Amino acid sequence: MNKIDREINILRRVHHPNIVKLCDVIYTDRHIGIILEYASGGELFDYILSHRYLKDHVACKLFAQLISGVSYLHEKGIVHRDLKLVRSPQIELTTGKSSP
Repeated sequence: MNKIDREINILRRVHHPNIVKLCDVIYTDRHIGIILEYASGGELFDYILSHRYLKDHVACKLFAQLISGVSYLHEKGIVHRDLKLVRSPQIELTTGKSSP
């Protein structure tokens, strides 16, 4: 099994609110398209660069989400070596309030 097939199989197995969902896989003669759920919050790294820091309560909430997702993966025997933090659409980073 090659790396792409392994990645697709893993994405099909995971269902967690803090991990993007696999929507579809499209195979052509030359390409494989992996269609993932749209994460509307944007890149957390970009937010931190532009604002210099996160407020403590927001950082705690995001860290809890990260740990929850990683713990879920580990319970399934999956080790993630390339974590990408994406702002949760449920958290408004400018005010620190959760949206409904």
